[in-house]
Amino acid sequence: MLEFWKSLFAYKQFIPHGHCYLWKPELVGLHIVSDSLIALAYYSIPIALVYFVRKRQDFPFNWIFLLFATFIITCGTTHLMDIWTLWYPTYWLSGCIKAITAIISLYTASELIPLIPKALALPSHAQLEIANQELEREISIRKQAELALQEREAMLRRISDNLPNGAIYKVIRELDGSDRFDYISAGIERLMEVRVEDVLKDSSLLYRQFIPEDVPLLQAAVDESRRNFSVFDIQLRIQTPSARLKWLHFRSTPRQLQDGRVVWDGLVVDVTDLKRVEETLRKSEALLEESQQVARLGNWEFELATGKITWSKQLFDLFNRDPELLEPNYQENLQLYCPEDAGKLAQATERAMSTGESYQLILRASPIYGSTIYIEGIGHAEFNADGKVIRLYGTAQDVTERQAALNKRKQAEEELRRSETLLATAQKIAHLGSWEWHLGSEKQIWSAETFRIFGLNPAESVPTQATFLQMLYPEDRPVLQRHLLQAIANGNPFNLEYRIVQPDGSLRYLESRAEVAYDTQGKTVRLYGAILDITERKQAEIALKQSEIRYRAIVEDQTEFIARYLPDGTITFVNQAFTRYFGRSPEQLIDSCYQPIIFEADRERVAQLIAAMNADNPVAIIENRVILEDSVRWTQWHNRMLFDEQGCFIEFQTVGRDITALKQIEETLFQEKELAQVTLQSIRDAVITTDAFGRIQYLNPVAESLIGCSEASAKGVLLEEVFRIVHETTREKVKNPIEQALQENRIVSLANHTVLITGRDQEIAIQDSAAPIRNREGQVIGAVMVFHDVTQNRLLSRQLSWQATHDALTGLVNRQEFERRVEQALHVAKLDYQVYTLCYLDLDHFKIVNDTCGHVAGDELLRQITVLLQEKVRKTDTLARFGGDEFGLLLTQCTLEEALRVANNLLSCVQEFRFVWQEQVFSIGVSIGLVVIDTNSESLAEIISTADAACYTAKNRGRNRVYVAQTDDQERLQQRGQMQWVGRISQALESDWFCLYVQRIAAIIPTDQNGDHYEVLLRLRDEQGKLVLPMAFIPAAERYNLMHLIDRWVIRTLFKNWSRVVDNKQSIYAINLSGSSINDDRFIDFLHEQFTLHPISPQHICFEITETVAIANLLKARQFIQKLQRMGCRFALDDFGAGMSSFAYLKSLPIDYLKIDGSFIRNIVENPVDNAIVTAITRISSVMGIQTIAEFVENDAILERITALGIDYAQGYGIAVPHPLGKI
Repeated sequence: MLEFWKSLFAYKQFIPHGHCYLWKPELVGLHIVSDSLIALAYYSIPIALVYFVRKRQDFPFNWIFLLFATFIITCGTTHLMDIWTLWYPTYWLSGCIKAITAIISLYTASELIPLIPKALALPSHAQLEIANQELEREISIRKQAELALQEREAMLRRISDNLPNGAIYKVIRELDGSDRFDYISAGIERLMEVRVEDVLKDSSLLYRQFIPEDVPLLQAAVDESRRNFSVFDIQLRIQTPSARLKWLHFRSTPRQLQDGRVVWDGLVVDVTDLKRVEETLRKSEALLEESQQVARLGNWEFELATGKITWSKQLFDLFNRDPELLEPNYQENLQLYCPEDAGKLAQATERAMSTGESYQLILRASPIYGSTIYIEGIGHAEFNADGKVIRLYGTAQDVTERQAALNKRKQAEEELRRSETLLATAQKIAHLGSWEWHLGSEKQIWSAETFRIFGLNPAESVPTQATFLQMLYPEDRPVLQRHLLQAIANGNPFNLEYRIVQPDGSLRYLESRAEVAYDTQGKTVRLYGAILDITERKQAEIALKQSEIRYRAIVEDQTEFIARYLPDGTITFVNQAFTRYFGRSPEQLIDSCYQPIIFEADRERVAQLIAAMNADNPVAIIENRVILEDSVRWTQWHNRMLFDEQGCFIEFQTVGRDITALKQIEETLFQEKELAQVTLQSIRDAVITTDAFGRIQYLNPVAESLIGCSEASAKGVLLEEVFRIVHETTREKVKNPIEQALQENRIVSLANHTVLITGRDQEIAIQDSAAPIRNREGQVIGAVMVFHDVTQNRLLSRQLSWQATHDALTGLVNRQEFERRVEQALHVAKLDYQVYTLCYLDLDHFKIVNDTCGHVAGDELLRQITVLLQEKVRKTDTLARFGGDEFGLLLTQCTLEEALRVANNLLSCVQEFRFVWQEQVFSIGVSIGLVVIDTNSESLAEIISTADAACYTAKNRGRNRVYVAQTDDQERLQQRGQMQWVGRISQALESDWFCLYVQRIAAIIPTDQNGDHYEVLLRLRDEQGKLVLPMAFIPAAERYNLMHLIDRWVIRTLFKNWSRVVDNKQSIYAINLSGSSINDDRFIDFLHEQFTLHPISPQHICFEITETVAIANLLKARQFIQKLQRMGCRFALDDFGAGMSSFAYLKSLPIDYLKIDGSFIRNIVENPVDNAIVTAITRISSVMGIQTIAEFVENDAILERITALGIDYAQGYGIAVPHPLGKI
């Protein structure tokens, strides 16, 4: 068996086919035929597979067929090689081919095995049968759909063929970029006047009709549609072969065929009419917009749900608002109108929103948008299905011109009514009536004046032709009837005079004028005219004839010389006065020449003046001298040209009179005028005269100098052109005094503060008066004005006025002017609800500078403080100095918060300020009281007093601070009470309401030398006679600087009653003095005066000052005490121990008595501290030789205790109670 396998696989054991065949030759043919048929079969199979694959490219796995075809070809080739090797044993080639076949076989097997599952997934025959059946059903459905589609396409084509203005098309964009119409309906023949067959053959027949300007638009739209497969939608213009211009609307949808071509299926419609409508609409909209712009009309809408208001552009222009801005809201829209009109619009709008009622209003726009314009606002409402208003819309139109036209129309109607009234009045005055006669209806219309002329009552009479003819005067009736018939028959108007007899029998002359009115056929239908009552004229004509006779008589009786003469000088008429004056008879003068009677020197001038007369200048007044028999006289002649009714010149008439006396008077007046001229040239006042119309007639040299122009250049010029006067403060033009004097016919003086602006633009303060100039009849014929330069006087007056309202030291306004401005601020605050604030400033420690360095330093400090304060306040505020170291500041329109900020700023700057005087540096402060001025403020006095009280409170609280006055401020109420005491104290001083009490001071160890000792006390009796203790009014007196007056009253009263009330010559009376008296430099002189007036020894008088007063100005107090002691008076220091006590003060004050304060004495028995203090004071006083007095000794225990301590005197209710002076 092994051998078999070895022989099988050992290649050397193979025998060539040929060798085998040679042994059996009959089998060679069989092999050749078999291999050839196999090879043929193998080669035919790949051909069939390739053909199959080529035809069924959509078949799945078609590539495997090609691979299998390759395998079959290689197999067939191996069979051919078997035949080859029968004769040519090239086994290596046969082996290679078989190797290739094997490789392809393996590759085919490797590719085929994975395809088995996919092949198995292919449908089976049954499945394909079912699929075929389903496919057949779908094909049937598709065929039905295609039939339906074909029917619809046929219907669509029929519809498209019958479209009146459109066509359907299908155009294909070929791959070469050319366009071809695959289908187009017959409607294209109506649209573009080309046949369908031609278009299908040549698409350019359509493209050539497009307007060249639209071709780029067409190409761009086609490219975009093809590129994006978007809808092709465009409107283009064409021009048809018949030269008609059309607009076509193309719309189609593109799709792409499998071969890459693009097809558009679409519709083209003739939109020429629509374009025309659109163009018409656009023009209409443009015209509407232009019309709205011209008519200044705008639209608006108001959506109630959103509150949005929409405006048209014209509305923005109407209200001069920027269209880029948002429309105004409802409230802003109302603010566009005047307040009263905005209210009407708001009411109308609310009514429209609630009831849907439309409105139409005439409104005035607010002036902030320029000049006031009138707006006609119209609004309507739009309702929803529920009948609720959802929107308002309307228009707003500028009707300013129409409103002006309406106003003009109203004025015209008013003028017409007035004219009708004037016409009726004029007819009544002129006795002119009107009438109408309507021939068809025989109706006559007479005006009221016509009835009056006829003497008829319009309420009782009916105007008829019969009535009229009955009134005619019998002789005039035929004439008037003939004229009426001619007017009716021939249309002849007439003007006729006739007479009527009124119902009361009076005869009236009338002049009637008639006109004719025709209808369209030229027939007379109406007569109308006017009737004028000429009775008075007729009567005047009769009277004129009579007056002619009287005229001749009057002319003959005239004292004036009357004559008539021809142009050549020949006299034709003279009256008797003429003959008497010249001493000749009428016969001698008539027909003679007038020239010989004229003085020879005047003849040529007279002839020239008469020759210059003409129809335009028919009158000449000539003055000349005439020759009489015994003298030469001056005469005046009124020469007049006389004309006939045709206007032809007849002759001259002259009326003369003797003016010799008048000439003499003129000469006298000329001399007086020369004297007046010389006077006016010499006076220092400026003088201007004008005529009755205000034109300058004369300027004297002073007036020329002040005005800046000469008399020659100013003569005839209106005064106001060269005499320019204005108010020096307001610069407003001042009314011309001459114009006012002429208008009011009285003497007028210029108001103060008037300045004259000269021709050189210089300003001169003037004072003047103007008066009218009257003639003999009292008629105003001109005016005269006298004025002079008061510039220096006014400067002096202004300076005095400034000094009256300002402080001389600081230049600030003084208290009087400040109070006037506060009064004005109070008025404004109450009227306009504005707020002001008043600051009352009082410098702290100013007295130290004044007393230390003198008044010069104090004045310089006040000036520097003034500059400092002025830098911190506004120009609109008022800073004033009240006097001393007190200032006032009125802050204009300033709230309390702002005022506090200003006050604290002032406080800081004053506090930081350092005053340097002669190498000494002082720091001061300021106490400020604030009070608000508003509608609740009462009066000026209340405001000032409240501010003063607030300042005083600031000082009491530690100085250098700001205090605001409050309504319920207890300190302010207390201060007000003190201020009320000021008036009562002053009244008490004047009316002697004060009275003196005394209290005994007892010597604890009486001696003969002691005598009686009393303290003088002050009381006040009020209006009811009740006693008022000093502590009720002394603080007010100290606050308002009245203590020095009270001190003097006490001294004066005590000294005056000394001899009456003092019996014991050894008595000593102690008088309390205030700090005001110590600082009063004139007090010592007053005291000298009192001691001189009254025989009182100074040794009986002891003056008391409190410790606090003495310490406040120790040097001043020491000097004051020394002066009194030199006079012989004694001195006591009161209330020692109550203030900043220091025994060192006692060394500086040369006092006689030391009064220990009662606060230590009252509790001396129980309180060891008080006992120790009093003991120390007593011992020191004893060492210094000063006697002590204990106050408030109220019982024996206290008296016993102070006696033990060695006190010299005791005073109190335990010793003696106070009693009136004189009842000791």
